[in-house]
Amino acid sequence: MIMFLALLLISFAAPALAQVPCAVVNGVLTCPAQTLTIQIPGYTAELPPSTTTTIIQSVPSSSPSPSGFDIRALIPRVQYKQPGSQLFDWAMVPPETQVVAVRIHGAGSSGGGSPWIQFGGGGGSGGYIECLVPRASTGSTSVMIGAGGARVPAGIQAHGVPGGDTSFGPECVAHGSPLGGQQAYGPSTGGDGGSGGYGRGAHVWFAIPGGQGDASPPQFNGVNMTFPRGASAPHGATGGNNWQCGLSPGGGGAPGNNQFPSGCGGDGWIEIYW
Repeated sequence: MIMFLALLLISFAAPALAQVPCAVVNGVLTCPAQTLTIQIPGYTAELPPSTTTTIIQSVPSSSPSPSGFDIRALIPRVQYKQPGSQLFDWAMVPPETQVVAVRIHGAGSSGGGSPWIQFGGGGGSGGYIECLVPRASTGSTSVMIGAGGARVPAGIQAHGVPGGDTSFGPECVAHGSPLGGQQAYGPSTGGDGGSGGYGRGAHVWFAIPGGQGDASPPQFNGVNMTFPRGASAPHGATGGNNWQCGLSPGGGGAPGNNQFPSGCGGDGWIEIYW
């Protein structure tokens, strides 16, 4: 089957003397002696001249990204799931590969706490982004995996803890849920759901913001639920229910009350494809 990049607009700067056409065959772009410009809505990358440049290989998907191809249909070469700072070594990438695709999930926040039987609000989920990152000639790129927000202990009136940001270098960041589920404000007054994260960066070409956690009645920002849940993450994991933590990557935690702690948020993830 011929691999393809649907709806990917490729242009190039003309060389000083003669213009040599570029060609894409089986997902491999050959563009001799030219500076290549890849243009996707919201993203432009300038790549140095090379004889053969592998962009990305893709297969059709039933739920494609707006560009027309879906990196979720591929098998990631590298995954980062442990919260904290790490390094991605570009020596792992074949020298002919000039662009890698990166999926990033921000971390979810925890649910809000309550000293009454009334619940707080559910935690928000982390943002989701996909990036196309030009290859670095040498060295490594810093990777940061955001940690999910910590639980609020049972019986404590406190807002949920925000989720951490997840990033691949400085220009590809999926923010974690910036606001955890709100605390319950009274014996019969619940809390609003936590807010969702978002993505940003020069290399981002597709992004979905995180979701808002369920609200505990009678609050009205968010969906009012008798047993509120944490928000599920876009292209990620489900939110917590019945005092459970949100799953990784990026799910929001369920809220707590006077008997149960709130659920923690799900950690962020990074997956890299080439």
